[in-house]
Amino acid sequence: MLRQRKQQRERTKAATQEQGVAQLDSSSSSSSSSRGEYSPSLGVLFRLFSIVRLAGALAGPIQDCDKVYNYWEPLHMLQFGSGKQTWEYAPQFALRSYAVLHVVKGVAQVAHFVFGFRTKVQVFLALRVCLALGCAGAEALLVSMVARWVDRRMANYLAVALAGMAGMFHAAPALLPSSLAMVGAMVGSAFAMVPPVDDWALHMRRRVVPAAAAFALTAAAG
Repeated sequence: MLRQRKQQRERTKAATQEQGVAQLDSSSSSSSSSRGEYSPSLGVLFRLFSIVRLAGALAGPIQDCDKVYNYWEPLHMLQFGSGKQTWEYAPQFALRSYAVLHVVKGVAQVAHFVFGFRTKVQVFLALRVCLALGCAGAEALLVSMVARWVDRRMANYLAVALAGMAGMFHAAPALLPSSLAMVGAMVGSAFAMVPPVDDWALHMRRRVVPAAAAFALTAAAG
């Protein structure tokens, strides 16, 4: 009797999950009003955005002194033991936190000790490349979600706008909390577009948990 009840519960759970997946598939097929429009895949979008963002990381200048003295200089001090400190980081004021810089320092140490980037210029460019690729991945995810759940033509317009924006060209490789928050907000917005389904566990796994985690990291970084 207990085994039959357990099997019945398992069959009911499996049927509910299949129904939730079917609802997502039907929502995906009916959400786009421009079904004839071509929409690049997630991999293609990531490659296209990576080309633009890597160009900004390797050739774009640092636009603001705030990036240098409030983020690159403290990071240089954490990584190499020397660097200038602004009054915002001074212990008597402590207006800025080193938390984000310690995370970025971990990436710098991986580039320095694991991949063999010995000079400071190499580590600097490696960090900008990592920031740029992270932004490219978030942009690709956002555009692909818009294409799947909203409209393919709108997703194509969004992709062109993001790739051609001068602000995105400079913001993607920038070591700023606002740039990190921008990446997190794009990831959270992408998962928030997934429509709700009847299966609670599937709904939490595919929409609520990743969106809430991305927005929480956005709040912490920004």
